[in-house]
Amino acid sequence: MCTAAVRGILGKVPGVESAEVDFDSKTATVKYKGALPAETLTSAINKTRFKAKVKQ
Repeated sequence: MCTAAVRGILGKVPGVESAEVDFDSKTATVKYKGALPAETLTSAINKTRFKAKVKQ
């Protein structure tokens, strides 16, 4: 399933403790340790078939 794939991608980013993905709302909530720029997360996702951007 796509949500599991995106969770797996985010889970491989150093510092990420957990990630919850909701495709209905097109959002992800990420719990992380330390300083982690949002661009690091979006870049990890954008390197795959999925696309991400920071919601303002």
